[in-house]
Amino acid sequence: MDHENHVMSCGQPQKMPIKSQRLRNPFLLKIDSESLKVDNYTDGITLNIVCECSFWLFSFWAVKIKEFHEKLAYDWLTIRNLLIDNKFNQDHFAYYSNDPELYQNEYSKIIHKINAPDQFDSKFFTSNPRDRYPLAIILLLNDRELEEQLHNNDIVMMASIIHLKDSLVPLSSSVIGQYIKRKSGIVLNLQDLYICSEQSNEDHMPNCIICLDNHITRAILPCRHACVCSNCFDQINTCPLCRSPIQNFIMINQPIQTEMSSDEGDNNNNQQSENLHDNNRPKESFVHKIQKFFGF
Repeated sequence: MDHENHVMSCGQPQKMPIKSQRLRNPFLLKIDSESLKVDNYTDGITLNIVCECSFWLFSFWAVKIKEFHEKLAYDWLTIRNLLIDNKFNQDHFAYYSNDPELYQNEYSKIIHKINAPDQFDSKFFTSNPRDRYPLAIILLLNDRELEEQLHNNDIVMMASIIHLKDSLVPLSSSVIGQYIKRKSGIVLNLQDLYICSEQSNEDHMPNCIICLDNHITRAILPCRHACVCSNCFDQINTCPLCRSPIQNFIMINQPIQTEMSSDEGDNNNNQQSENLHDNNRPKESFVHKIQKFFGF
C-alpha cells in the first residue's frame, strides 16, 4: 500500500488587503490653537473649518453618549430634517444646543466661535466612566442646493466629538472622534493613518522607511502605520515602527488607471487630458487650501 506523506506548514498566514473605497470628505475641522489656552467651559471654543460647499453647523453641549450614537444611525432625510427644523434635541439628550449657523462660502477658512452655556453644570462630568460627551459638532451639507448632484455614496455630514479640558481629565482639549455619514445612511468612523517622516513634500507621499526609495503604498493594520512600499511589505511580518504583528493592510496612494483602446486613446488624448484636468481641479484646490490654512 502506498503511503502519502503529509507536510504541515507552520508559515505565516497570507496578508490580505482590506477592501477599501475612495471617499471624498468635503469637511475639515480643527480646534483653533488659541482655544487651547482658555477655559472652554466658560470662554467657549473656536474652530477652524474648511468645506467644499455651503453647510450648516450645529453644536451640542453635554451630549448623552448612547442617545447621540443612536441619532447618528437615523436615515439621512430624518436626521437632516430634525437638525434643520431645530428638533434634533427635542428629547433633551444634550444639556444645551447653540443656534445653528449657515455658511455659504466655498473653499474658505471659517473661524467659528461656539459660546459656552451661561450656567454650565459641571455635575455632568464628575461620574466615572462618563456618560456624556462635553461637546459635539455636526457639519451638515446644505444639500438643497446640491440635491441633483449628490449620490448615495457621497458624504453629507460629519460629526465631531470634542473633549474639553477640566479638573478631572486635564488633557488638552482635542477632537477625540469623528464620524462621517453617507447620503445612503451609512455611518463611518474616521481614523487617522500614522506616517513617520521628516519630509515636507506636499505633493507626494513620503518614502518607505525600509528601502528609503519607493513611495509609501501600504498602511498596516491594526496599528495603522503607513510606512512601507509594496515591495518591502512583502518581506515583513511585523510593523517596522511598533513591531506589532501584521493582520491586514490597506493599499494607499494607488494610481487611478483608465483602460482605453489604442485607437480611442489616440483620437481622444487631448480631450481626455482636458477632462482629467477639470475633474481634478476642485480636489487640488481643496488640498492646497488645507495646506495653506492649517499647515498640513
